[in-house]
Amino acid sequence: MITIIAAIGKNRELGKDNDLIWHLPNDLKRFKKVTSGHDVIMGRKTFDSLPCDYLPNRQNVILTNKSNYEMPLIIGLMPIFSKSYWENRNFDKTTLTPFIGSGPYKIKKLEAGRYIIYEKNLNWWRTKSRDSLGRYNFQIIRYDFYRDVNIALEAFLSGEYDIHIENDAVRWKTNLANNNN
Repeated sequence: MITIIAAIGKNRELGKDNDLIWHLPNDLKRFKKVTSGHDVIMGRKTFDSLPCDYLPNRQNVILTNKSNYEMPLIIGLMPIFSKSYWENRNFDKTTLTPFIGSGPYKIKKLEAGRYIIYEKNLNWWRTKSRDSLGRYNFQIIRYDFYRDVNIALEAFLSGEYDIHIENDAVRWKTNLANNNN
């Protein structure tokens, strides 16, 4: 679970002159209680403004753009795995057991090296959000895997699947350019 805690002013300001906008002792105590024993992600300026070298009993993660402007974006795109789910599992071992996700689709069935079928998650938390309108319209999505590009092409030409991306100009000209299937 991710919890975002931020002190935001009426005008959406996060701080002023490298300090908090206000000091509310009860809020600071709650922040300490909620974040104790967890990761705390903050920007360089926030970290520099701390009265101590780091926040004790927490893993301090500092994002800065001094050396790598892409780092916050890269970290933001990384998947987040549930600690409790992986506690009794070996993270280094390959598994076909689907783990908990929060997307619009969930895995219905798979056969390694052959296909995977996704079904629409009717309980998805963002189903009715404005940015989901017109998206995620399919009830079932199936991806078939082909080890040989020629067999994949033949399957496409015979109607086994609907979308084929061809990266070979000669194969496109020979097999697809004049094919009216």
